[in-house]
Amino acid sequence: MYILGYDKDIESSSQVLEAYNRLISEDINVKLVESPQEFLKLFKKYISNDLDSGLKIDENNEEIEVISGFVRGNLSSSKIMPEVKNLIKKTFDAKFYRASILKNPFMDKYFILAPVGIDEFSFEYKKRIDDKIEFIDYLVNYLKKDTLKYSSNNNNEDSKITIGLLSGGRLSDLGRDPHIDNTICECKEIVNIYNERKNLEKELKKNLENVDVIHDGILIEEYLKKGFDVIIAPDGISGNLIFRSLALVCGLEGCGALLVSKKPINFIDTSRSGNYLRYYNAVKYLNNQK
Repeated sequence: MYILGYDKDIESSSQVLEAYNRLISEDINVKLVESPQEFLKLFKKYISNDLDSGLKIDENNEEIEVISGFVRGNLSSSKIMPEVKNLIKKTFDAKFYRASILKNPFMDKYFILAPVGIDEFSFEYKKRIDDKIEFIDYLVNYLKKDTLKYSSNNNNEDSKITIGLLSGGRLSDLGRDPHIDNTICECKEIVNIYNERKNLEKELKKNLENVDVIHDGILIEEYLKKGFDVIIAPDGISGNLIFRSLALVCGLEGCGALLVSKKPINFIDTSRSGNYLRYYNAVKYLNNQK
């Protein structure tokens, strides 16, 4: 069962209801939760239990259902997300990153874009590398949590996870400007770190099997044309601009922002002003991760 936040008193409530009705018609079990307090109560229990098996709850003393994930829906961000942040920090002793899930404009599959928060990755060179490595580790754990196959599109034919790092210029632009040079060198360093890690500890090597971390400069269009699963922007400002250009200006279809943390969490943060398709897609995305 999936928990979908529902504020009936704002304009977008009709969009949440339409998404809910479409999901129910496809036999996907969804529960609308109107109260932010109830939503957070369920989420607290969810992350305090075994996330691999979900949270079992008893409704009306009739049957026990398993909560498999959460979508904020149109509930207030200010009432939900600060407490979600605190609960994740308290439970896992870790922060979370937001990763936007968008439909690839060149093919029928989703890709993940990060960071989308303007200050989500550090602006200091070394700390930003650490943040990107941590994010990649968290995301790989999420994508591999049930299977070695990347299943965001419910297509298990290809088990490889491809991660593209964006820098501030083409590889041939090295030397044009110190800032551009730093972004290129940063990506090269991250690729080298992952290549080295594949040859280190057995457990690390196993987790990085079928994971390719690639740097091809500023060419986001090439990553998309090749169907990369993840694209990582140079920093939060550029990532936010890419998101706004693709999703808000060009109207690229998406699912909202996946929360990525130390342990895999099935939680997608959606906008209060989204249309029904974004709420619908968010639940469908989580359902395809089973």
